[in-house]
Amino acid sequence: MSLFQALKMLLEKGYLELLEPRPLPNPLPPRYDPTKYYAYHQQHSHDTNGCICLRHKIQDLIDKEIIAPLKRP
Repeated sequence: MSLFQALKMLLEKGYLELLEPRPLPNPLPPRYDPTKYYAYHQQHSHDTNGCICLRHKIQDLIDKEIIAPLKRP
């Protein structure tokens, strides 16, 4: 399951909420990419599947046994 799919499912089940968007830094960092959007932060720069913050949040939910990790076939 991709992070985007996991985010969608966790939002629907009420386990996560989107973060409030923050103002963009000035000047923009060199890695800033306006063509990519990460839904968890509601900002542009990288895609949702590359969001390290979201990975950590999901791992925290697993570690706290709020959700169970997916079983691989």
